[in-house]
Amino acid sequence: MSDGFGFDLLGWLPLQPDAEPTAVCSEVKSTRDGTFHLSRHEWEQATWFDKRDEGERYVVLVVHRSSGSEPPQRIDILADPVHLAATEQIAKIDDGYELSYRVTREGATAVPASGVVHASGR
Repeated sequence: MSDGFGFDLLGWLPLQPDAEPTAVCSEVKSTRDGTFHLSRHEWEQATWFDKRDEGERYVVLVVHRSSGSEPPQRIDILADPVHLAATEQIAKIDDGYELSYRVTREGATAVPASGVVHASGR
């Protein structure tokens, strides 16, 4: 994997419930506490998609690790992290592009049945 592209892999995901899968650029991050770091280049790539109203085509796959050697607890999919940060659905610390979020059952950051956290208002 290389940061040269600004994402780790190209995948196919449905961006809305009951939608056909579409090509998305996916950045994979690991967390134990809901925080992860994006490089400047990864954030710029996400911004490039967001500015073209295609922000949901850049997703961050957040793998929640346990403290031991058990399998991951879950994977969250954050679609359009730039819009999610701008609308305060995730928190962004500019120093180092650290992002944090909390998945809730109610509110803007709830993971719908498709497993994708969508930016509201789009």
